[in-house]
Amino acid sequence: MHIVLADPDRDILLCFSRLLELEGYTAATAFDAAELFRLWDESRPDLIILNAELPRLSLKKTAARITEDRVPLLVLGTGQNAPAASGDGLLSYLAYPFSPDEFLQQAAALLKKKETDEVTDHE
Repeated sequence: MHIVLADPDRDILLCFSRLLELEGYTAATAFDAAELFRLWDESRPDLIILNAELPRLSLKKTAARITEDRVPLLVLGTGQNAPAASGDGLLSYLAYPFSPDEFLQQAAALLKKKETDEVTDHE
């Protein structure tokens, strides 16, 4: 499973990508919205994880665009900027502070939802 992480803090990106890689995922990282969209277009990830405060990013528009494309999205933030949940379960929000286990559980749940939806779509 391929995941794209977007956060303006390089240390956080390093920590999160390492966590995901230890779980067997591949992870690409983006520091801004332009890099996020480039990676999304190039790699068609199974999951996108992004910081709600990513510079030059409209969270509402981005969340709609990503989930419309049937790509699960995990948004990380302070709780003050939580996007509205999508009815299809492809959008999840995790407020700081959270544990590494919570982070991995949310990512795994969204990936499982995507797999379930793909199996259902092909039946």
